[in-house]
Amino acid sequence: MNKLANFLFVVLLFTILSVGALAHTSVQVLNTSLSLAGSVSQTLSGSFDIKNMGHAAASVTFDNLTITSGSRSLTIGSINALSNFASGATQTVPFSVPLGNSFATTYTGQILAKPSVNTTTETQKLPVSVTVSASPGLSASSPSITAARSVSKSTTFTLTNTGNTDINPVTLSAGTIASGSNI
Repeated sequence: MNKLANFLFVVLLFTILSVGALAHTSVQVLNTSLSLAGSVSQTLSGSFDIKNMGHAAASVTFDNLTITSGSRSLTIGSINALSNFASGATQTVPFSVPLGNSFATTYTGQILAKPSVNTTTETQKLPVSVTVSASPGLSASSPSITAARSVSKSTTFTLTNTGNTDINPVTLSAGTIASGSNI
């Protein structure tokens, strides 16, 4: 009787472990990191490879699509989820990063790949770096002034930083300015 109970216990344990192994899902991001670089107004394109290492088909979602540099941030475009991702299959996952008028710096973060089969989840992290190149720009308003002979006048004007980077220092210099018909 004791041998039969032990045998049944071993069969039951093996069955439970086998079913658990069949339902197990595991994905592996095959890239160790991604780096992209571009200029203002560009939309950068990138991709990474992911493999289903588990014993069952899986669904994989991607999130954490905001990368940062201090208080500044960039958002990676939405990445389509993978559904019915076959066991042993490898998939290339494309994505884009619209730069718009982003500040010139390097933004870093991680894309999270989250597989799901039943209740098993195992998140993979892919470090991402996006460098936006500097595109400095400066514009000035055009002041207008009329001055009679031997009269001092002053005016103001506005400088506007139209680029995507800080400009430091800004140096202004003015020489003799002459205009009109009595020069």
